[in-house]
Amino acid sequence: MANDVVVIAVVKQVIAAWEAGDAPADVTVDLVADAVGCSQQMVAKIDRLLTTKNCKTQEKVVAPDWITDPHQQAAFRKLPADERERLEALPADERRGAVRQAAIAAGIVKVPSVLDQLRKLWAKATEADRRAFMDEVSHGR
Repeated sequence: MANDVVVIAVVKQVIAAWEAGDAPADVTVDLVADAVGCSQQMVAKIDRLLTTKNCKTQEKVVAPDWITDPHQQAAFRKLPADERERLEALPADERRGAVRQAAIAAGIVKVPSVLDQLRKLWAKATEADRRAFMDEVSHGR
């Protein structure tokens, strides 16, 4: 397990260097795998886990370490570059919920309306629950 953590850390540094343009142009997955002492498949898998191409710019984006939820990481990667920079500059005490709010504002995450929620719950309700609800609504409770 400790070796896996080291491999992931090294590959993450190499990916960051690639994105920053600091890595030599001839660095390949083969070279990284040989340098780290793991398979090419593992390097490729870590690359896929740590980065995702932004759908609009097709650039690879690494989510910061403080975003641990995979859904939040995906939302972060889809945000425009200026919004990602703003979020990364936030102090630690203001980060909670900031990615989700930015994703909602950008239209990446859809917040279900009350009607959407009712439809979903109605589909899960039993016939008895539906009958009881309709009785309550029809009697004006």
